[in-house]
Amino acid sequence: MELFGLIGMIIALPLTTLLLSYYEQYVILRNNHEPPAKRTKEAEELKARYEDKLQRLEKTREKAYMDARHEAKQIISEAKDEADEILK
Repeated sequence: MELFGLIGMIIALPLTTLLLSYYEQYVILRNNHEPPAKRTKEAEELKARYEDKLQRLEKTREKAYMDARHEAKQIISEAKDEADEILK
């Protein structure tokens, strides 16, 4: 029985080390070989793209609000004119 325990340890230790190495390298990206400057540059590029998209979204949203306000004013004006015609 002690032989099976020893064989199990001989198999389990390298397998555990291999699995931990895989986990560190591919799952949590701890062993990333890219220089920090490159990752920083990529992060800055992503941030710039995000801010650009955010600005475009804000412009689109503002235009939609302005169009909706304009249309609402038109509808109210037309309704007022129609109500005035009916009351005459």
